[in-house]
Amino acid sequence: MSVSLTRRSTDRARRTGLGLYHRAASLNYAYGVATTKRTVAGPYRSYEPWNSHGDDSGLAALGTLPDDAVVVDAGAHVGEYALPLAAAGRTVHAVEPDPVAAERLRANRSATGVESRVTVHDCGLGDRDGTATFYRSSAPKGSAFDETAATRWGARVVERVDRRVARLDTLVDDLPPPDALKLDVEGAELAALRGAERTLREHRPLVVVEPHGTDRELRAELVAFGYAVDPYGDCWVCRP
Repeated sequence: MSVSLTRRSTDRARRTGLGLYHRAASLNYAYGVATTKRTVAGPYRSYEPWNSHGDDSGLAALGTLPDDAVVVDAGAHVGEYALPLAAAGRTVHAVEPDPVAAERLRANRSATGVESRVTVHDCGLGDRDGTATFYRSSAPKGSAFDETAATRWGARVVERVDRRVARLDTLVDDLPPPDALKLDVEGAELAALRGAERTLREHRPLVVVEPHGTDRELRAELVAFGYAVDPYGDCWVCRP
């Protein structure tokens, strides 16, 4: 079998599997019940059919923070990190530009009973304040401000929406100083870091980041901010 044919077959199988999962998720958010998900950072409740991030290495690192820590979760999606961290007592500022994911995050927040500890910010992070086109993907976790990122794995763009983009430094002006920053923003990690310069230099939060192919530039940026980069499973744990 040729490489191109194998790739097409793999993409087709992935699209089919993702399509079935997301249809099941939509039905459960509309008509189902939230169930308890157990994670390396503790339990929470969610309408997602599957506990897809329960053993994530980045979540394990954040789970070692003090129970009263303040966490900025950028790329929060439906709350797989934010909610178990908040259920243990932490304050979480969940940054999520996808309007569907943000709505589901709020539903899961209510199901977990942590409304007072999780604030949802309907925006993305970048190196400037403004608006940008957000590409909602048929594989929702791949939705991004980058159209190429939104069409990985054989996915397609299902909607284009204008969304707010903010510098973390701008958001932090109105927030308690963060003890940790988690970045999983589908290739926009470098821009997000550059918009967080003052926060990183003044508050020195723990940074947990998924590189998404920008490894060399991202590592150089973190080192320039005085961070040690420690590969930890599928992410980096970066300490000042």
